[in-house]
Amino acid sequence: MMRSLLCTVSLGILSLMLGACVSPPRPLAALAVYDLGLPAAPNPTPTAVPLRRVEVFAAPWLNGLDMQYRYTDAGPNERRSFAENRWAATPAQLIEPVLARDLAVGAMSNCKLSVRLEEFTQLFDAQGASSVLISGSISLRGERLDQIYLHDSFDVRRPAESADPAAGVKALREATDALSEQIRAWLTHALPEVCGTA
Repeated sequence: MMRSLLCTVSLGILSLMLGACVSPPRPLAALAVYDLGLPAAPNPTPTAVPLRRVEVFAAPWLNGLDMQYRYTDAGPNERRSFAENRWAATPAQLIEPVLARDLAVGAMSNCKLSVRLEEFTQLFDAQGASSVLISGSISLRGERLDQIYLHDSFDVRRPAESADPAAGVKALREATDALSEQIRAWLTHALPEVCGTA
């Protein structure tokens, strides 16, 4: 009798364990994938110096599809990523076509614009508000590596409408457009003749 009871209990436990193994997995949360929105119309106004092309590079920590954020008050040195939100391409790949259109690149010129990204990040503060930051450096270059006509750093910040990833994406697009305008103004410091024609 005791042996039969033990067998029954053991079979019951085994059934529960097998049931747990074959139970259907929980559905994963939908992954939201973002870019910087539909292309704007090309800017027909040429820059102060003609540009053959624009190249955007990024620091190693920005070479993936993660949408990154920081808490500015708690752990400001910690770089974090949203779990259920991704970029459709790397930040450099997203920004490059926007700058190319805004700056009307493609001229017959010896000059190119090089942009290096260090930050493409949403920031959250202790009050629950958020903003975005795009920072890095820009160079006006000739075709040779040693031809650097202008070099500077940039730091563009914009507030986000709310403290969520979708609002951060919208603010990052606005910050990218603002970066285009800053670069356009910055190029007025270059002498047009340094770029000549290709």
